[in-house]
Amino acid sequence: MANLSAADNRAKILIVDDITLTRRQLWDILSEAGYLVAQADSGTRAIELLNQALPELIILDVVMPEMNGYQLCTFLKTNPHFADIPVIFISSLDETSSKVRGFEVGGVDYIIKPFEKEEVLARVKTHLSIRQLQLSLQAANSEMEMRIQQRTAELITKHEQLSTLFQQVRYAKIQWEQTMDCIDDIVMLVGSDGKLLRCNKALLRFAGVEEYKDLLGLNWLKLLASCGLDLARLTNRSEDLYHESSGRWFAVRWYNYSDKDGAVIALHDMTAIKKVSDELARAYDDLKTTHLRMVQQEKMASIGQLAAGVAHEINNPMGFISSNLETLGKYADRLRQFVSVQDEALKTLPDQEAVAMLAEARKRLKIDYLLEDIPALLAESNDGAMRVRTIVQNLKGFSRADLTEMEQADINECLERTINIAWNELKYKVTLERDFGELPLVRCYPQQLGQVFLNFLVNAAHAIEQQGTVKVTTRVNGPLVSVAVTDTGCGIPVENREKIFEPFFTTKERGTGTGLGLSISYEIVQRHGGSIDVESEVGKGSTFRVNLPIEGV
Repeated sequence: MANLSAADNRAKILIVDDITLTRRQLWDILSEAGYLVAQADSGTRAIELLNQALPELIILDVVMPEMNGYQLCTFLKTNPHFADIPVIFISSLDETSSKVRGFEVGGVDYIIKPFEKEEVLARVKTHLSIRQLQLSLQAANSEMEMRIQQRTAELITKHEQLSTLFQQVRYAKIQWEQTMDCIDDIVMLVGSDGKLLRCNKALLRFAGVEEYKDLLGLNWLKLLASCGLDLARLTNRSEDLYHESSGRWFAVRWYNYSDKDGAVIALHDMTAIKKVSDELARAYDDLKTTHLRMVQQEKMASIGQLAAGVAHEINNPMGFISSNLETLGKYADRLRQFVSVQDEALKTLPDQEAVAMLAEARKRLKIDYLLEDIPALLAESNDGAMRVRTIVQNLKGFSRADLTEMEQADINECLERTINIAWNELKYKVTLERDFGELPLVRCYPQQLGQVFLNFLVNAAHAIEQQGTVKVTTRVNGPLVSVAVTDTGCGIPVENREKIFEPFFTTKERGTGTGLGLSISYEIVQRHGGSIDVESEVGKGSTFRVNLPIEGV
């Protein structure tokens, strides 16, 4: 009995069956296919082997003494060490209830005895491939979660630093307001009639006078208005005002006396703090934008890797499907020739009763109709197979990472691949029109441009509520290649047209859009040395036009 070796890189399979002949047959089939195989003649022995080394797959008999296959599978699925191992049941019980019971206790497949070698190998290969894809996806998710946690921790640290800085600024502001002549803040004491009773030196400098007596007794609102600071528009007791002639910002505060007849008015110079606050706000927005973009990039990278793997897996079976369809067509043609020869032979037979019986059977079984319909069915199946292969090739091309350097690419071909990828979003409500001109090869990053075109096509489809038209046009304009996507959708309001390329701006419902699509598209086109023009009219539609230099940047 073979043991499972953790050092061997081949797929490891455990066979559990109390019948020696069945185990030997399965061992011969799987070992010949290159798998590492272990055998157990009971559930107890299987658990002992599992505790020594974990296989990638278990083939489990249903009917066994002491512990049957259902009981063993139930035990495995309730044990966290064994729960993820896929189990294929193998049994001579072919009742639907037996199969359903197998899937209920956690089995992934059910093979009926007697089995065929090809069936066993095909099912084993399929479930090992599924298991490998699951492990790859789990690893990718774990890595992405780790990166997100790392970025989140960095943002929290930055946020704490910003909060600390804001607290320091607030504390400094309070200190400045508590001082008088030793600081540059303007502080005034006014009476109930609004006349200035006292002030600090900062007001003298602001008003351009040298003596307090020149200011005392004046109405404080009129005094500041004469200096270019209009407080008449103030709506509350705490507001910021801009002094245009000096380019300074002032925070205006006033506080009532205890008897509420007069007030203390303070004008705090907020220019430096305003600049710092604006810079901090921009820095925080940049951090947030960078974080979300990195998360998006990680997700797209993982999805791209998974899509490429799935496309590769689909390509293999599509190869032999296409080959089998071609062979089936040849077989059908031979059958048609045989029936034709048979018809000629039947005409020479003396037994007309037998000839009539064959003619009646041919009519009853609709042989003539079948011979006519088979070529059409094969042609339709071949067309479907070719369409699947085209979609897979487009998916592989779209998910491929860009090279570090630009390459020469056919923009029309790039658009065709993108249209195939976006077709599911378009086909139900969009009539797609292509107006492709003859274009030279463009030096670019084709996958990045594919992301731009995909975003334009999907946005165009979303702008159309029921039925409409999307037209894709390509032209050469001197040293530039122009790509335009025009839709007959709802259009963009004038007030939103200047904001559509800003990060996080979106008119979609919360949870349905990130607001990053057009922003990222704008950056990609700029990276290519190109530009994006937008024309839109509410209720009639929009046109997004990308202009790219043929020679690149």
